[in-house]
Amino acid sequence: MHNTKKYKSLLTQKVTDFQKTGELIFQKSSTILIQAQMDSGATGASLQGTRYGGFCYPRDHAYATRAFLTLHDSQRALLALKYILSCEIDPYDIMYQRYDAQGVNASYKPPQIDGNAQTLLSVTSFLDQTSQSLSDYLPRIKQLTQGILSQLHHFEHGSLVYAINGIIEYSPFEAGYDLYTNAVSYGAFTSLAKHKTFIGSEIAEEALYAAQRIKAGIHYYLYYEKGQTFIPCLRAEPDSSLVILPNLKSYLALSDFAVFSSDDPILRTGLLYHLDGTKNQELGGYNRYHELMSRHNFGNGPWPMVMLRLAQHYLKTKDTKKAEECFTWVLNAALNNLDMPYCLPEHISSKASFEDEYNIFKKINETSPRPAKEKEYVLMQKSKTMKQLGLAYAVNPLVWSHAQFIEAWRQLYPDTLSHNS
Repeated sequence: MHNTKKYKSLLTQKVTDFQKTGELIFQKSSTILIQAQMDSGATGASLQGTRYGGFCYPRDHAYATRAFLTLHDSQRALLALKYILSCEIDPYDIMYQRYDAQGVNASYKPPQIDGNAQTLLSVTSFLDQTSQSLSDYLPRIKQLTQGILSQLHHFEHGSLVYAINGIIEYSPFEAGYDLYTNAVSYGAFTSLAKHKTFIGSEIAEEALYAAQRIKAGIHYYLYYEKGQTFIPCLRAEPDSSLVILPNLKSYLALSDFAVFSSDDPILRTGLLYHLDGTKNQELGGYNRYHELMSRHNFGNGPWPMVMLRLAQHYLKTKDTKKAEECFTWVLNAALNNLDMPYCLPEHISSKASFEDEYNIFKKINETSPRPAKEKEYVLMQKSKTMKQLGLAYAVNPLVWSHAQFIEAWRQLYPDTLSHNS
């Protein structure tokens, strides 16, 4: 830990020309999104040659689609929607975890129902911002809606969507009443309810009622009174249990999808619990997961897209100073990226944290080979950023990080020009 001060200063130092640097990263982000979109309309989670290159994850794809809309590139957004609304879905009308470029299931995990909700949010965002029709895809849109409703479990004090595989994606936490899945389902249903003419009055009313029940369910069943916050997951099988470790990524969904007003006292109080539990002492910023969860994935470290979502939360609460602190960390992450200038990775860890994780991985590699992950480890070890700065950049660049940057930066500087402006 002797390099802690050095690492932290690299990522928390003042950025001399804050706005200009952000604009350069904004332009780079739009380029990355264009490069990541394949001819079929699928947006890869990362560029070819990196761990997720060539694969489309519905959640990441949805963020990219909405970023295209923010960039006023409705044609790319339409292409993306035509692709995702033509992909295979499982017998229960739930989207698979990931797809190949042709929309064929290429998953290594169970289906993720938040993919349905994310796709519906992209549909409603497209309808809100363009005059183009999606009527040819109405049957599939209704299927995706019914897929979420089919997993909606009703209780005395509200309802919750059961996630077969939640956003945490880490046994034994992934299956259950996942906070993120419920929050994004709430957001999708409230948005869908505003489009009665398109979706039909019956489904619109059913979606609004479901949203109201989900909000009540979150408030009653996922509230963690001891921490005055909301828990990431309530497991129903094999035994009922709470996942109470702080998870900033899941918690921010309550603000992202307007389950509660961003300045609601219940969110402000609970946020402190998750910030305290995920703060990174080595690098500044906040981790995606709590250290005790041991969900490190190339070393425990902050994730740019989590930092950007936190910045968006602070902007909603009019706390510009804290939002700019989050942006400063992200800008420094891009400026210190010696291998891909102005690009944002999936996450950053210190060399020591990276090596600890790699040593564990090597021990199990003989019995559990994971070629894509091994390739990523090699890329990181050979990187200039690792050799010269002692910073490990995982999946460099990650498309979701850049999509999130576009959304967040436009909230701070609405007049920032894009390539298509």
